[in-house]
Amino acid sequence: MTSVVEALNSKKKKNYPEYKERRKMIRLILRDGQLKGVLTRFWSYVSADDSDVEQNEQILLRKEKIEKVWQEFNQVQSELEMDEQNDGDDLCNYRTEFKEVYFKAVATANKKIQYEQNSIRTSSQQDNYLKEESSKKEAYKATPFIKLAALNISIFSGL
Repeated sequence: MTSVVEALNSKKKKNYPEYKERRKMIRLILRDGQLKGVLTRFWSYVSADDSDVEQNEQILLRKEKIEKVWQEFNQVQSELEMDEQNDGDDLCNYRTEFKEVYFKAVATANKKIQYEQNSIRTSSQQDNYLKEESSKKEAYKATPFIKLAALNISIFSGL
């Protein structure tokens, strides 16, 4: 943070438009770093081995948020790339690195969400099957056996 303050104070305020532009670039660079921090925390959360329904809900919510972060990152990065004073190669590498982590994290999140939904679906199918089998057994048990009277059948003797 001190390097940012030093960089801000290095330009004299006499040339105010240039000072204001420099200050804007520093804010964009700081925001860029913050957005990457948000992405890193999302990746850490998604790549954890824990898996339960509550985490699945959180992954869904965090995924929505990270998509907004992606949009904001693209906007901030584009503004930084438009400034001629910034090194284009470094910014391109930074964008590529961010993009790789973003897509890897979102893909992992999607896999976890899909896996959880499939396991819930499979579990409910098994529950339905067990309920059907149980109801069939109950129906079989509930049917009383009625003993009927013996039938007298005449026997044909051939005469």
